Amino acid sequence: MKLSNRLYRFHSIQIGVKHFLLILFVACMLHSGETRADALTALRTTLQGLNANTEIKGALDVQSIKVNAKANGGKHKDGKQKPPAQLQLEINAGDGLGIYLSSALLQQINDEQQAHADDSEKPTPTTDLLRNVGPMEVEHIMSTAPMLLHELNGAESPTIKPSQLDGAPAQELTVTVPLKASKKDSSNISDYQGAMTLWLNAQGMPLAYQQAFHAKFCKFFLCVTVNETRNGKLQVINGRLITLSYRDETKQSGLGQDSDTKIIYTLSLNVGPDVKDKIAK
Repeated sequence: MKLSNRLYRFHSIQIGVKHFLLILFVACMLHSGETRADALTALRTTLQGLNANTEIKGALDVQSIKVNAKANGGKHKDGKQKPPAQLQLEINAGDGLGIYLSSALLQQINDEQQAHADDSEKPTPTTDLLRNVGPMEVEHIMSTAPMLLHELNGAESPTIKPSQLDGAPAQELTVTVPLKASKKDSSNISDYQGAMTLWLNAQGMPLAYQQAFHAKFCKFFLCVTVNETRNGKLQVINGRLITLSYRDETKQSGLGQDSDTKIIYTLSLNVGPDVKDKIAK
């Protein structure tokens, strides 16, 4: 009887330890989930406070490279690179947005268009690039916080882990982002995958971000697959979040032809000593 009681007590202790470990594991998982959710909430709060109308002046350099590769029996021949394009815009952002095109740039565009009118085979790379660099794209560079808040709307499944950025410690926050399209357009989209990763410093300030999208667009029996990746390096100047450099790469396949387009934006700031002192490190 005494032996049986000892075995019973030992068995009860084992069950108690297992029960305690299970509770501890669940508590850790819940705490981890709360930490990830808290990190996303804190980031949204931080972004809401980074929309000051600080006056920013600078030159925005934009380059574009596009390569087409025709499909042939499931294999691809060497891609043919279209003429690269480059332009520079003078930007003045504050309580509004000003975009200045130099007379030399306007003359280059006029020359391209005239040459194309004389010979339809003549490319217009600078003109085509300028069509892509609209006011909204420039606004997202000069005032990045509202754009990030929009992209994070509806974000789910946050994960956070220690990381590094340019050799310095950082926190890496990754979320899945929903498809942002109208019901009409959504009906033609399948196999959608979207994610965003942000690198944060110890104070929770965003230092950089990456967006990745994958989707297939089909109309009747014609389908095109698109993969897009966007990378931005960020900086805070006196309460205003801007993008110092931005790279947008889009790979498209389908309908017998593939393409790979890269557009690279680089912002060179024109700031005085008083503004430099207010740049967040």
